[in-house]
Amino acid sequence: MIGIVPALILINDFPIYDISELDFIQPDNVEKIEAIRGAGTVVFGSAGANGVIAIITKEITGNKPSKDDFHTIKEDIDGFYEARVFYTPDFNKSATELYNKDAIRNTIYWNPYIHPDNTGNVSTTYFNSSVETTAKVTLEGITATGIPVVKHAYYAIEE
Repeated sequence: MIGIVPALILINDFPIYDISELDFIQPDNVEKIEAIRGAGTVVFGSAGANGVIAIITKEITGNKPSKDDFHTIKEDIDGFYEARVFYTPDFNKSATELYNKDAIRNTIYWNPYIHPDNTGNVSTTYFNSSVETTAKVTLEGITATGIPVVKHAYYAIEE
């Protein structure tokens, strides 16, 4: 019985000898496929006697998957930035020197470096808003074993 000899397969002018090598080509990266038969196969010698299939991939992407896949989400995220100092108005100034925006603010106090003492207690001081309202205190932290902790409390600010 006479065996069937397959066509010579080239990827970017390099012959492949194992058909499974085609599995690694992304369809989006193929620029063109040429089927060469007849007199055009002479340049390939006896290997091209049964025809040549030439696969040419896009030069820029090579054999990498396309980055414009419809199922991906692209989000630009700012990298590292230096920590900013939280604004605290200087209440030692007279009331005429303070701006109205100093007296009315959404965040009254913020400090990322408070650590409890051996008994678990913390003491800190800050200036309240001059607006009569109910203030919400949110304490957020993390235990030594990595468990996040959040506690909310409220108090009234009165004149």
